[in-house]
Amino acid sequence: MPPALLALYLNKSWKRIGVSLSGGADSALLAYLICKNVTINTDIHITSQIRCWRTRPWQEYYVDGVIRWLKKEFILRSM
Repeated sequence: MPPALLALYLNKSWKRIGVSLSGGADSALLAYLICKNVTINTDIHITSQIRCWRTRPWQEYYVDGVIRWLKKEFILRSM
C-alpha cells in the first residue's frame, strides 16, 4: 500500500505565520514543513508552549534546540 499523502495548505498571500512548539515531534515537524514551504517574504513567528514542565521537563530543552536548528537552517528573520 502506498503511503498516504497529506496536503499542507499555505496561502501564498499570507505575510505572517505563527507556530507554537511544544517540544514534541509533531509540532517540530509542522514547523519544519511550514518553513520549507513558504515564500521568502513570509515572516514566521515561533513560540514555545511548555505545558508539562513537571512531568516532561525535557520538553523545554528540546524546543530550544528545535528553534535554534530552524533559525540556522532557514535563517528566520522574525523569531
